[in-house]
Amino acid sequence: MQLWFWTSLVSALHFYADANEEKCFSEDLPANTHIVGGYKLELWDNSVNDFQEHNAGQLQISVYSSVSNHYLLQMKGSNKGKYRFTSTDSGDHQVCFKILTQGWFNTRAKVFLDVQYGEEDESEYENQERSIYSGLTFRIKDLVNRVRTMRQEFQSQRSLEAEYRSASESANTSILRWTILQWVVLGLTCVWQLRQLKTFFVAKKLV
Repeated sequence: MQLWFWTSLVSALHFYADANEEKCFSEDLPANTHIVGGYKLELWDNSVNDFQEHNAGQLQISVYSSVSNHYLLQMKGSNKGKYRFTSTDSGDHQVCFKILTQGWFNTRAKVFLDVQYGEEDESEYENQERSIYSGLTFRIKDLVNRVRTMRQEFQSQRSLEAEYRSASESANTSILRWTILQWVVLGLTCVWQLRQLKTFFVAKKLV
């Protein structure tokens, strides 16, 4: 089945599927095309004889590139949410939806799709990347600030150590000078006392 809704920037459609049934759509997408799709799953409720939202329903989504032969997306979502992928090659892509139910909801389902691609989706990706980059930038700035703070603390510690070393050397020099001065004074005092004793002895004619 051809996905005609890819040809517009924003399109919506719905399809029906049985529980555990997989519906696949094919589309020729250009390379590097960003796709964001919103979905809502409703299950048939016999009590109201209509489709209703139920948490018992889940949607399994897969996107397969027939060009590169690999999956671009494989996910399982709740009864409503979003999916996104980027085509890596130009060519055929298979987008598949599988209805998963729990409990007694083994019944028919209705799936609503709202698909966006192009500049709007690219802007959303850019906003997400900008948010991620902002978070990384904040962490890097925080790390730089911590390193700068540690460097400042280290420099402050080195400055304090230099001041302590200078004060210690100055104190040691002062102590050494004071000790030498005391020895000099003590020596001069001894010489003076000896001369006084010699003069006394000479005056008393004891020598």
